[in-house]
Amino acid sequence: MVTVAELRSIVRTQTQTDPGDLADSTIDVWLQQGYERTLNAETQWPFLATEWHIEQTAGETSLELPGNVNEPGIMGLWDTTNGVRMSLVPQIWAEGHFGWGNAAGTTASLLFSVWGQRINLWPAITFGETRQYILRGYRKPLNWIADGSPDCDPRLHMPISHFAVALAYAQQEDAQLEAIYMGRWQADVELARRAIMEPVHHRPLIMGGSVSAYYGSEFVPTGFIVTTPP
Repeated sequence: MVTVAELRSIVRTQTQTDPGDLADSTIDVWLQQGYERTLNAETQWPFLATEWHIEQTAGETSLELPGNVNEPGIMGLWDTTNGVRMSLVPQIWAEGHFGWGNAAGTTASLLFSVWGQRINLWPAITFGETRQYILRGYRKPLNWIADGSPDCDPRLHMPISHFAVALAYAQQEDAQLEAIYMGRWQADVELARRAIMEPVHHRPLIMGGSVSAYYGSEFVPTGFIVTTPP
């Protein structure tokens, strides 16, 4: 895994500069810009997938949203008491259907909405004890400059350095090399993104595997098995 210091060195080596020409603070800004623009390509990067255990305090009808949750990346909320996966609904829709009072005769909330830094449960029911929930989704990136290494898949590390090199050439007013390295950044990010976001497939792939025929004394699957490349 590449470090921030190594990325700075890559930028200086490529642009034939030294710390007197390019300060660490300047390169760090370019690396951060490249990092943010790279990660903005997706919300559901696998390396940001996270699970949070959160509580519904007794007497409350909402949960505090963990500070590092990326709200558009919320995938589901599980009520561990009842073993139920709750459904996400728009806040305005929930208010229009349930209002702000408790739902008489209802024993559990089945829906939730996100508003501000709170997860609101619907119907809004209070309990006399603390209840546990599991939230799954995608977190916000860490302050990777301070931590010393990019908070992302290693396949995205070098593209980030290309972006910083492009901005270094922009500072030197070399538009041609700036365009070359910006193009490398875009191309390498796209290749890495396709590989990282590739869905997990079942291998071997069975076509029509649910169909079977009776031969002699046993059932034999008649589907085709396709061994896909790894």
